[in-house]
Amino acid sequence: MNIYSSGDEVNREELEKVINQLTTLDEVHKQFLKHRWLHHVMLSSQRAQDSYRKYHILRSIVVIGGVLIPTLVSLNINKPEAPDALVRWITVGLGLLVAISAALEGIFRFGDVWREEQRAVELLLSEGWRFFQLSGQYSTKRNHQTAYSYFATQVESLILREVESYLATAKEQKSINTVEPEATASPEAVPEVSVPE
Repeated sequence: MNIYSSGDEVNREELEKVINQLTTLDEVHKQFLKHRWLHHVMLSSQRAQDSYRKYHILRSIVVIGGVLIPTLVSLNINKPEAPDALVRWITVGLGLLVAISAALEGIFRFGDVWREEQRAVELLLSEGWRFFQLSGQYSTKRNHQTAYSYFATQVESLILREVESYLATAKEQKSINTVEPEATASPEAVPEVSVPE
């Protein structure tokens, strides 16, 4: 039974089977588990996998291109009297590809998103497994039904923290990308924009 291992995609069907086997939990709470906890586990897992792929593709282009460009440039230096137009165009194209890849990674920060989403998956799964096994803070509960309220509170707290982290990162990214108005502009010329905290 391959449910999950760090770095792999989460298997939704297997987790649903585990939820369905919780005999002391009523059907309403099982549905809540699937629609809230499992939904967020899957969402974070998918975002982590997507960001992981994008991050490694862009970083690979930057690294490989960064190694190839000096080699291609040296080919043109060795033949200064008749530079090969094809090598020149390949070098220019590769330079543009490297610059675009580095810029996209800098803007979208796929590496940071991957780490944040992977962290969210790990925290939610860890909380879920403690609940399923009635271990840790759930060990004093008689069954899953009595533990559910505490579990739901913990899950909502984790989700809220992730949302706050996302909003803080988005706000920071917005402030980095925002162009400052000129110092000579009057306060009336620049409309004040309120950003929700």
